[in-house]
Amino acid sequence: QVSTQSTGVGTVAFYLYAVFLSSQIFVFFYSFAVLKENNQEVNLPRNYEELKEFNKYIDRIAEENYVVLCLLFCSFFILKQTFSIPGSGLLNVLGGRIFGFWIGFPLVCILTTVGASSCFILSSKFGNLLVKKFGFRTFKRFSKKISEHRNDLLYYLIFLRIVPFTPNWLLNMMSPLVNIPLHYFATSVFIGLMPYNFLCVRGGSLISQLSSYHDVIDSGTLLQLLLLAVLALIPVFLKRRTMGEKKKKL
Repeated sequence: QVSTQSTGVGTVAFYLYAVFLSSQIFVFFYSFAVLKENNQEVNLPRNYEELKEFNKYIDRIAEENYVVLCLLFCSFFILKQTFSIPGSGLLNVLGGRIFGFWIGFPLVCILTTVGASSCFILSSKFGNLLVKKFGFRTFKRFSKKISEHRNDLLYYLIFLRIVPFTPNWLLNMMSPLVNIPLHYFATSVFIGLMPYNFLCVRGGSLISQLSSYHDVIDSGTLLQLLLLAVLALIPVFLKRRTMGEKKKKL
């Protein structure tokens, strides 16, 4: 049975979250309206071709309405993560293009964590029905794996983020339903997606030199991510080995 207990999201906290989410929706539409009033139509990219086209106008928009563009980007990023809308990778690249690497990288890491946590909180209230209807088999497998790794939960969650065998949006939705604490969840998102965010933001700062989105993450990069995933599991193996030795002594 799907459970929503012990996720650390109480009623008062959820009301505060609702205020936060409403503010993001307001900021998004307000920013859009301001740019439109200044004759700056912003067609947020849905694919890499549109991103390349948008790249031609970013400097002009940033020069005239930098703060508004920042607000639009941040609110759209959070809302996209909250409602599990595909295309977050493109936003990571766009963040590198707008802010440069040294600002874009930490900003994208923070926004990814905030947006994923927003999805987590929303799912803790409404995800039960969606999981039962559309992904119950996947949920059962995920729940079983989480039960097996309950003693080394944080390391396992980081591993899942580095090499996402399960899509990130689905992990965001399922996590509160298997009693993963919010602070573990947020930490795993921040750390586990850091390598992927690094690559995307770096690609954004070099967007004029890229011919496709696949240039951001090639086969060599995937091997590096796999290596990082293996390293993330080393503490799990060491901890289980230590616990096994203790049991033998008893």
